[in-house]
Amino acid sequence: MGGVEGLHQALAALLNWLETSAFRDSVAVFIASLFAWSALSKLVRPDEAQTAILRFGIARRNIRLWAHALAYFEAVLALGLSAGTVAQLSALQATGLASAVSLLVVFSVMMSRSLLRGESFPCGCFGSRAVFSWFSVLRNLAVGAAATSALTIRGANPDTIFSVLAAVGVAFTMVLVVESRHLPDFRNNIRLGMRP
Repeated sequence: MGGVEGLHQALAALLNWLETSAFRDSVAVFIASLFAWSALSKLVRPDEAQTAILRFGIARRNIRLWAHALAYFEAVLALGLSAGTVAQLSALQATGLASAVSLLVVFSVMMSRSLLRGESFPCGCFGSRAVFSWFSVLRNLAVGAAATSALTIRGANPDTIFSVLAAVGVAFTMVLVVESRHLPDFRNNIRLGMRP
């Protein structure tokens, strides 16, 4: 019984740690470093980010502007997460975590759509030059789940709930705007019995 009891104590200690601000801060710093690296890589190699934006179908014009906007958004997100952690500003940190979840949802939807179409190409995900796959989607969802758990595990206050709902709403709106351009093609393909 000593092994089972030891496992139970270790699990209880882990659950206690998950309820501390140390867990939330650790997740925030980890995600901040991911987005800082991603922003830096997009700024250093803007042509790769522009190619990914074009291939994902996010924009057909002003691609350079979109690539820079994404890089700067990721940089601001990383700074907000870091500043919220250092200055103990939980509202800033919660907004940063919720924004990260939203961005990861958008990225996951865009990758999934491309994978379902049989497309895969270098996406510049977190500074990588690798071709994305279903593993990339799962990685994004895992990081998003960590951010969501950091937001909610300590008991959600109204500010946190509002931040999460607003950020997810923005993410879904962004996806709908981008995807709305493809709806006529999707409807025509279904009528013709083709895969979208």
